[in-house]
Amino acid sequence: MNVLEQLSGLILPEKIKWWPLAPGWYVLLLIVCAVTFLYIYHRRKEYLKNAYRRDAILKLSSESDASQLLSILYHVLTQALSQPVELEKQAFLDALNNGHKHLIFDEQDWLLLSQLSFQHPSQIKEHASTQGESLLRIKIKCAQWIKEHHYEY
Repeated sequence: MNVLEQLSGLILPEKIKWWPLAPGWYVLLLIVCAVTFLYIYHRRKEYLKNAYRRDAILKLSSESDASQLLSILYHVLTQALSQPVELEKQAFLDALNNGHKHLIFDEQDWLLLSQLSFQHPSQIKEHASTQGESLLRIKIKCAQWIKEHHYEY
């Protein structure tokens, strides 16, 4: 007999099944699902918690007149603190300055905000050329405060 005739074909092992998984994979899959759920839950909670910021920034960035700056700040401040804030000068400035580390609203800003809130928009536009820099500065300051304020609860 010939040596080549004695050779037989290779016997291959069975294919490895991918299902059912070993118990360790179930545990790992459960951990990944739990972590994903917690991540989505906290991101959604943060998103909903900051809805008032997005709304206020949208109001500021739209073509709203400058007379609304004080009312936007007041609304954001009451939302952030979850309680009404007095519109008295010192109480309002203290509440604004307590929520931010670097940005400080001073009495000049309060004076400008209070003047703007009681002027007609046409008067603001007339004086925009003379007060343009201070109007722009206070609007930028308000937007920056809305984006960056933080209160400890």
